[in-house]
This record gives sequence, structure tokens and C-alpha cells, in this order.
Amino acid sequence: MNIQLDLIPKKQLPSQLEVEWLVNTLRGCDWTTAQDILEAQGQPTTEEFKRRIRTLVSQAGGRIAGGQKGYKLVAEMTAEEYQHFRNWMLGQATEMQRRVVVSDKQFYSRQPVPA
Repeated sequence: MNIQLDLIPKKQLPSQLEVEWLVNTLRGCDWTTAQDILEAQGQPTTEEFKRRIRTLVSQAGGRIAGGQKGYKLVAEMTAEEYQHFRNWMLGQATEMQRRVVVSDKQFYSRQPVPA
């Protein structure tokens, strides 16, 4: 299935067709950056379009891994790549939780707390 999708930045969630387009685009590829994906489609490489790629990845049901090297299908990752991705994501989650805890401490230490 080779679909050239016109990625128009949108506020709404992507369609399943858009998600499948990205999955098919990444099939058989090594790590691929958003810029490479957009350039191959003749789309602008603006932050808005890159953000749309990130939205597609987040809606792909865990089928696409994203990281510093770009994007890759989880089903095509080596065990080492997957463990690195997994550990990186867990580290990000831990850091976000830590930030919430310290922000809570700051917020709830105020007197009085407005509704």
C-alpha cells in the first residue's frame, strides 16, 4: 500500500488512514526523522508539520517508537533497540512524575489556595 498522504496540519486527531500511511512509510526503514519523512513527501519541514508526525506516532497504538534518532516501527526493532527505547521512555516518565511532585509541593505550600 503506497499512499502519498497530504499531511495538512490539523487540530483534530488524525484519521486511521493517516496513521496507516505513516506505518507504511516506515515499514522496512531504519530510524527515520520527521524531516526525512516530510521531505520525501514534498511537505514543508516546519515545526507544525513535525508536530503532526508526533501526533500520528502517539495515535499509532504503540506500533511506532520515537526517539533522538527519529521513528521506527516497534515490530522491526532489534531487542537492543527496543530495550534502549523502553528504558528511555521509562526514564522520561520517571522525570515527569518527579516534576509533578515538586510542582505540587510548590503549589500546595501557598496559603490560601485559590479555587
